Order: sequence, then structure tokens, then C-alpha cells
Amino acid sequence: MKARLQKRLLIVLALLIIVILLAYHFSYPIKLNWATLPDDIADYYSQYHHDQPNPSIALYSGVEIGRKAYYLIGIGEDLGAVTLEKGITGRYKFTHLSYGSGNFLDGIIEDNGRKYVLFGGRDSTAQISRITARIGGQSYELTLPNESEHFLLYTEINSQVEDAHVDRNYLAFYNKNGEDITNHYLLSGGGI
Repeated sequence: MKARLQKRLLIVLALLIIVILLAYHFSYPIKLNWATLPDDIADYYSQYHHDQPNPSIALYSGVEIGRKAYYLIGIGEDLGAVTLEKGITGRYKFTHLSYGSGNFLDGIIEDNGRKYVLFGGRDSTAQISRITARIGGQSYELTLPNESEHFLLYTEINSQVEDAHVDRNYLAFYNKNGEDITNHYLLSGGGI
């Protein structure tokens, strides 16, 4: 009798573990795939914007830092960013989506006690080659591997910085010849 009860308890425990694992697995439904990610983003967007089903999503650039993946996207004419978090099964779930009519997005994120500045944007003339920003009194440089109409860059910054965004008053863009071209751009935008 005791052995039969123990066997039933083990079976119930095993089924419970399987249900928990399946629930966890399905709470991270996204398998990162460049070809299918725009559709996944459109589905996520549509959950919150019922009046605009199936938006046109363009995927421009992405970076992974720790257990999070950040992507620069286009939603129609708007520029946006989406953040996904990686689960222990290697799959992802959406944690943030933002977009607007501005040209640049930025944010300061933390991962395991280290801080990074993310800076993304659209440069319709593809002239930006290098970006400098002052954060917490220190200057940081972001270099584009090649001029592009859309970009998402990051660099590690001082972990003591308390800022959440780049101060646009201390932002400068340079072309491949080293010329300051900041005045050619409207620095509007939002956060990542």
C-alpha cells in the first residue's frame, strides 16, 4: 500500500513538473529568426492595437546583451524598438515595444552590474559614420561599421552612471571624413 502511494505521488510530481516546464516553455514563445521576427512583432503589436491589425514591420538591426535582445524596427513610417527576454529554454518573449515619428532612439540599460548605452536611428542620407555622446560627464564613441540608413549600436559605459537616456544636447554626428554633421539632423526621438 505504501509503495503504491509513493508511486502515485511520483507520477503526480512528474506530471506537475512537466506541466510547469510546458507552461514556462510557452511563456517564451519566440524562437529568434530574422525571417519570422517581423511577423512575431506584428502579432505582438496587434495585441495592443486592435484598430491597426497586421502592421507593416521592417526589421533593421539588432543586438543582444546578456539575456535580452534589442531590435530597431519600422512600423509604417515610424521608427521603433522592441526588447525581448531570453528564457532558460533559449526561446524569447517580448518585454517592451515603443515607436514614434522621431529619428533616433536611445537608452541606458544594465546587465549583471554593467551598463551600456544603446543608440539607434535612421539616417536617410547614410552619412553618419561616428557618434559621440556625453553621459555622466564622460564622452563615449559609437562607430558605425558602414554608413547605413538604419543602425543600432551599443557600447559599455561607466556602471555608476545614473542617467536613463543620452542628453541630446551633448550628442554629435560625424561623417567618414570626420566632419561634424550634427546640424544636418533633427535629434527628435524617444527611448529604447
